Amino acid sequence: MHKVLIVENSTYVTGALKSIARFARALSGEFEFQWAVTEAIADEDLKELIGNDKIHRFKFVEISKKPGRLMMYFPRLIGNAFKLNRIVKNDGISIVHVNDLYNMVGAVVGLLNRDIKIVYHARLLRSSYIGPLYDRFLSMIDRTADALICCSNAVSKDVGERKVPKTVIYDSEDFDNGDADLPELNAELRNVVYIGNILPGKGQDLAVETIKLLRERGLDMNLRFVGKVDDSEVSRNQKARLDKMISDAKLEGSVEFAGFRRDVAAEIGKADLVLNLSESESFSMVCLEALKAGVPLVASDCGGPSEIIEHMRSGWLVSNRDVFAAADAIETLAADRDLRNRFRLEGTKCARARFDVGENAGELKDLYHSLIGNTSKAPS
Repeated sequence: MHKVLIVENSTYVTGALKSIARFARALSGEFEFQWAVTEAIADEDLKELIGNDKIHRFKFVEISKKPGRLMMYFPRLIGNAFKLNRIVKNDGISIVHVNDLYNMVGAVVGLLNRDIKIVYHARLLRSSYIGPLYDRFLSMIDRTADALICCSNAVSKDVGERKVPKTVIYDSEDFDNGDADLPELNAELRNVVYIGNILPGKGQDLAVETIKLLRERGLDMNLRFVGKVDDSEVSRNQKARLDKMISDAKLEGSVEFAGFRRDVAAEIGKADLVLNLSESESFSMVCLEALKAGVPLVASDCGGPSEIIEHMRSGWLVSNRDVFAAADAIETLAADRDLRNRFRLEGTKCARARFDVGENAGELKDLYHSLIGNTSKAPS
């Protein structure tokens, strides 16, 4: 059985990590998976995601616009690449799959070991990266990788034409339980949940403005934010900004910060509506999880969500940064239980048809097999 080493750069459990873990579980009969992960992710979280797969711990550095973090990135990259290359040789790894664009450890390993197959996974839009580095990353991937996976057509368009073979494989969910367990709709739409870490661009400020508009229109709406405030100054400043917005609008009794929650599905299941007004999304696992759960969804048309949501069939897309459109959508849904029920039923049906991991994992399996069968790597 061929061995695949997944390289995961995140410091906590993300939608991207959950998605690649689902693919690995689905393909565990075809390949043996190992994992190179940061020291920050808790053992219990990894155990829940990847079971008894072999784990290698690394001191990866997430790319950042902070000069100090950038200065750490490149020296750490070299050390991590040599460590990873030793693992590749000692454990007989056939494929290194780097689960994001900005960890160049796979590219360096590709230069050190021309026999190994390198796969990169592009999961963010250009706007999420430091502009000049984004193009340099892609240039290195062109030189060293054997395949580039994009998590959506929006990302594929952003990446542009490449020398490395490129394909789109959607992030996916497990749909084993059918729609028998879908919750019944409440008579009233009152409780709105917003999933996402507290950062600029994630749309929490737009959500507060939306709830303010709805309450001014006489609708008794409550908003629950689920997501952590991390230790960065950017995140703390955004939380302070949100607190001021809430205070100024006198929404203290209507808006709640729940912090990080491991069971996102449970949080979605308790809500009457999921709201996602992010300004830029490469995909959006939150939108997919909402459709799977059968909870009505309103989201901004900001990239990936438009590939997940069929407007007015499985959910409601609103123009990016348009809080009036978001408020109008929620007000309409609050008054129309039949429309909410349509979203509930059709959302799950549409999501299963396009984003079932049992189906989409086959695309990744075929890609892996094609690389293993092609033993020659083109010169850089």
